[in-house]
Amino acid sequence: MTEREREEIAMFRYGVISDLVSAELERGEQKRLLLEKAGRQWRLPNEALATYSVNTLRAWVRDYRRGGVDLLKPQPRRDRGQSRAFPEEVRRVLAQARQEHPEWGVREIVTQVREAGLVLPDQPLPLSTLYRCIGRAQSPLTPAQDRRKFAFERPLACVQADVMYGPYVRIEDQLRRSYLHLLLDDCTRLVLEGSFHREQNLASFAATLKQALLRRGYVPERLYTDNGAAFLSHDLSWSLAQLGLHLIHSRPGQPQGRGKIERFFRTVREQFLAVRWRPLMTLDELNAAFWDWVERDYHRRPHQGLQGQTPLDAWTAQAHQLQRRPRVQPERLHDLFRRRLVRLVKRDRTFSLRGSLWEAPVEVVGCRIELFSPFDAQEPVEIRYQGRSLGRARRVDLQVNSQARRTLRFDQED
Repeated sequence: MTEREREEIAMFRYGVISDLVSAELERGEQKRLLLEKAGRQWRLPNEALATYSVNTLRAWVRDYRRGGVDLLKPQPRRDRGQSRAFPEEVRRVLAQARQEHPEWGVREIVTQVREAGLVLPDQPLPLSTLYRCIGRAQSPLTPAQDRRKFAFERPLACVQADVMYGPYVRIEDQLRRSYLHLLLDDCTRLVLEGSFHREQNLASFAATLKQALLRRGYVPERLYTDNGAAFLSHDLSWSLAQLGLHLIHSRPGQPQGRGKIERFFRTVREQFLAVRWRPLMTLDELNAAFWDWVERDYHRRPHQGLQGQTPLDAWTAQAHQLQRRPRVQPERLHDLFRRRLVRLVKRDRTFSLRGSLWEAPVEVVGCRIELFSPFDAQEPVEIRYQGRSLGRARRVDLQVNSQARRTLRFDQED
């Protein structure tokens, strides 16, 4: 944790207890405020939600009165630099299994996640630590809310998108975590597109979304996602706006609205990974097996949420309604799914991009140009000026430039 992050947490804690330390309170007033604060949720600087006990709040008050806001900073971990029981991503996988299967014991959870390849074979999973972390079901932090099931009436009215932690696969002779990027039609539960990638970043999601548009041929009306970094990208929002696709984010800390895709991920873990995943699979082999399972099994199996219809039958029965949506123009997708940057070209024809110098045509010296590059690569970089393409930029090569012939000008004297 950086010093700035510790200061932000200290300021957050002071905001929680400020009315407890800034004025003299009447008898019983402090206790009432402590109980009130302990009974609500607080949003941390990192957008996570948390609750605090009365004892914790009292400790903050004592620390503040003893040493001011500096003592409200989190103390560095005593085991900093030492190995932890297991990585954060493993903890998330285990917690997800615990949430989906509260009837499973800790030993059963370990067995299931290992068989599905969601943890490395040599990853230690000490039972004593697991009992402490996930052995007891957690009570909900939020009070009951008015949540209701919903379903859209026609295909592509709403598409849910999310990323699931996948199994370890063989990538360049190493075992690496995979991530399933997926888009699910809310109305028919049809998988519009889904594929495992080596990263859970914007480039991987954009590739999946682009393939979904090409595969289905029509632009959805809404895209419903969580608040992951890839889905909050300005570049993604701009691309979707150009397509006429409305991007909607669920509330932080409340995944219930995306229940359909979360339930599908559970099906993937239980019916696909537990059966078809094999150790030492490559990414291509995993994707081929996944799409075969989607087309041959999932799409053709009756779905309880569709009154016994299969996702494929539900999609086919309402296919005529797809004509309400704009058709995908494949030639536009290349330009839409790219990063757009603006740079000023210096007098020596260069501009800076990602810590390197690049060259632009002489005709745009002193002008601001637009740069376009794919989400999944830093190169090639296309230069545009006033809507006109000037071709690809190239990195500055000082040795080549030192040998280039230039036109010399000499002032003439009368």
